[in-house]
Amino acid sequence: VAIKDALNLKLKRRVWYQPFCPTMLAEDAAAMLADYDGAPNPFMTCAYRTRPEHRDKLHGVINVDGSCRPQILSGKDDPYTGLLKAVKRKTGLGVLLNTSLNLHGEPLVCSPRDALRTFAETDVRYMVLEGLLITKEQPA
Repeated sequence: VAIKDALNLKLKRRVWYQPFCPTMLAEDAAAMLADYDGAPNPFMTCAYRTRPEHRDKLHGVINVDGSCRPQILSGKDDPYTGLLKAVKRKTGLGVLLNTSLNLHGEPLVCSPRDALRTFAETDVRYMVLEGLLITKEQPA
């Protein structure tokens, strides 16, 4: 929950209660989502109810009513799915917070230049851009 609150304040610059969405592995979706039908949903077009026993673990990426609008990924061998699998090995769940890259009230970031401008205008300290880790120095 702390990361959700920090993102709402530092990146999105919006009120604390606006929800974020999860990205999750399809192999974990059935265990976490009560009404999941088994179909991957890579474009976040459907909402699901989370199972009560998983709500504490998913608190930062679900709505106050226990629903969420996840990106559900399956079987691809790409860096993001690989990251989800690495997170699952470490935590037991292949789930990450997912948000669009933009400041509140601005259009989505569409280029590396947009990403760098957005990064510069926020209190976010780290950004990965095209395989590079970009960091800001901490103020003295």
